[in-house]
Amino acid sequence: MNIQDVVYVFSQTIIITFLVIMMMMLIEYFHVKISGKLFDLMRKNSWTQVLISALIGLIPGCIGGFTIVSLYTHKVVGFGALLAALIASFGDEALFMFSFIPLKATMIAGILFVIAVIFGLLVNKLNIFEKNQTINSKHFELHTDNCLSHTVDSCKHYQFGWKRSILLICIILFIIAIPTQFIGHSHENESILFNHNTAMHNHTEEVCVHAEEEGFEIGGEQIVFLVISTAVLLLVLLANPHFVEAHLWNHVIKKHFLKIFLWTFFILIIIHFILNYNPIETIFGNAYAGIILLLFVLLIGFIPQSGPHLIVLFLFMQGLIPFSALLANSILQEGHAGLPLIAESPKSFISIKIIKFIIALAVGLSGFLIGF
Repeated sequence: MNIQDVVYVFSQTIIITFLVIMMMMLIEYFHVKISGKLFDLMRKNSWTQVLISALIGLIPGCIGGFTIVSLYTHKVVGFGALLAALIASFGDEALFMFSFIPLKATMIAGILFVIAVIFGLLVNKLNIFEKNQTINSKHFELHTDNCLSHTVDSCKHYQFGWKRSILLICIILFIIAIPTQFIGHSHENESILFNHNTAMHNHTEEVCVHAEEEGFEIGGEQIVFLVISTAVLLLVLLANPHFVEAHLWNHVIKKHFLKIFLWTFFILIIIHFILNYNPIETIFGNAYAGIILLLFVLLIGFIPQSGPHLIVLFLFMQGLIPFSALLANSILQEGHAGLPLIAESPKSFISIKIIKFIIALAVGLSGFLIGF
């Protein structure tokens, strides 16, 4: 691996990290705005709990999973709702998927939601596991602060600040870089991220709008990136100081930026070596290796942390593993949401993992036999 490869992987890591962080900022905003209303609906009955928990679990990143785990440990929701949320949740990897393979990510989210609701309701119906009793709604504290400076009075207290300035500068630089081919699909270099195997994924060829006189091109990927970054730019520009400080900076940037950057760089380096190891295509293409690969992605799925699962996503994006393997891993993993559950209720965590493993194994074997 030469210095050019390292520089290229580093640049791809920056792109991925920026996109994921911006997605997290948008998710943070919507979570603050709607969480209180959803929790009110959840208190009606167990069926509503499962349905809403599955929806909250689908929120990309750790927010949804953490929320339901906290509600479960505070005895606000039952085991069926917890199971539904942790089946639907596929951690920070969801942010990567929606950024780079949005159609496949939507398919996975839809399938996970259906599976989550079915098994959440089934667990409640069978009453195998002890269900929590709903308690006073005041027991759980919610963030309901206003995120944007809508009123004249709030605008009087608007403070730009150096943290907001840094965020705005980075987003503006990202937007400027979008039409330059530095961000997105490149025709000149083989990209770790954007060169998908068409035989595996049945992708259609991307149609680009060429602007030869300007020296750049804008394709579908760049348009999506532009929409996301523009929305985040407006959010950062209009948000009140508390939201910028507590939510965007202290939560998203300080807790996630470095972790996402390092994990992404590490995984991309591994993928680079895998793709440049000549026998690897033969190994992945061997029919007998399918079961081994499935067990491999399921083994990774047991890890209660976001990051390691990226290797499964990137292998899928290169066409080295089928969709069913990615789906099985998504069913079994829940990102960081499992960590607080291990601390509060190890028995519940083990029960959740056993149920999810059975479901994921069934899905993976079905995909292996049917061929999807």
